[in-house]
Amino acid sequence: MNYQVIGDLNELKFFWKYGIPKLQPQEAIHLSVSYRNKELNEEERKYYGLGRSEMCDAEVVRHEKFEAVVQQLRRWEYPVEGAISNTGIPKPQKARRIYVSVNPVDMMKSSRDLINEIGKFHDGLLASSLKGSKDGVDANWYGLVKIMSSNRSIFARNEGTRHWIDIDADFECEYPDFNPISLIDAINDRLWTGTNRQQRSGQVMAVRTKGGIHFLLKKSWIRENPKIIADIIHKELERIPAVQKVNEVVVNNNNMIPCPGTFMGEEIVAKVLNKKDFESIEPFHPELDQQ
Repeated sequence: MNYQVIGDLNELKFFWKYGIPKLQPQEAIHLSVSYRNKELNEEERKYYGLGRSEMCDAEVVRHEKFEAVVQQLRRWEYPVEGAISNTGIPKPQKARRIYVSVNPVDMMKSSRDLINEIGKFHDGLLASSLKGSKDGVDANWYGLVKIMSSNRSIFARNEGTRHWIDIDADFECEYPDFNPISLIDAINDRLWTGTNRQQRSGQVMAVRTKGGIHFLLKKSWIRENPKIIADIIHKELERIPAVQKVNEVVVNNNNMIPCPGTFMGEEIVAKVLNKKDFESIEPFHPELDQQ
């Protein structure tokens, strides 16, 4: 049995067309695979022993061509035996997520941090060798071997051009019943008074995930502190009858969201809910209309 990654290719294509901007020469798109303990009950957590397995596979795509992204995602549809947990059992599909950076990562900043990390362990190796400390050599050598693990977080934290502000709304409701259009209208009315619907088109992208919605707001249009916008969304969510409980609404500064078009666990596919808002705007990638 293989892991499932792409659940809706058209959904993935729409997100890439309108959500992923053209890259600068030093920028790249960051993709990662994660297994989340949060999706498991206590018995399952003991059984699988996932530990700290966030961002266990990561890849940086140097150009924004859709074909390259699909190719990378397909590589992660490998047999489940290719991802073994600490207890010797394949990690579960239900805990699996594919994340994408909504803003590109800066390769220059990332390479600087990576060089600093390598230099730290290199200096430690040298000092330990001169002292004749086997324990010190072993510790620093282990650190160098683990560089690729820290490499993933280095890419994630070094953001390039900021096109989107991500407001992460975590709430509980019946998945098929929730329509975010009235909520998006409320956000637009608060943020962009004096503009018409045509001018507002494509300024907010609502990405539905298992735990709520990521509201991606065009940075060029933001006139208020993002935390104030998060409070607005929180209050508006509480007004909607279909929403049973609002857990939290926060500004997501880690730059990563579940990738639309990919599986979140075994069934639910992350998707953009307000596609009609993008029908009249110029896409980032018009070439996808020909595919």
